[in-house]
Amino acid sequence: MPILDNEQFEQYLKEFRPLVPETLQIEKQLSRARRRSFAYLAWAAACAAIMLLVFLVWNRPKPTPTASVPQLAGSQPLTIGRANALLARAPSLKEAFDEPSFQPQPASQPEGEQSALAVLSECACIVQSQ
Repeated sequence: MPILDNEQFEQYLKEFRPLVPETLQIEKQLSRARRRSFAYLAWAAACAAIMLLVFLVWNRPKPTPTASVPQLAGSQPLTIGRANALLARAPSLKEAFDEPSFQPQPASQPEGEQSALAVLSECACIVQSQ
């Protein structure tokens, strides 16, 4: 368009309306690449979780084929490690809880002192007799 004078040019500029540009193909490709990389990451995480689960199941401690649960000796105190070992060797959880017999160990009391349990049991006997 040839420019004849300034007024016509100003009028042309006032009528100018910019068009909305189309989205670039690069943006579409980037969004697809992001979705694709997220999908790969999700699949890799799922595969790693499955492999970890298989590894844990494969390497779990196998129960021993004993008929009864081993009992702890009366001289050994029950610790978390011994309790875990007892549970690991038991054929079932019920037997692990039912079978072991723990002999109470006599508590060594200094002379002239009583245990709180002994005092409470005496009080319970007195209350029941009344």
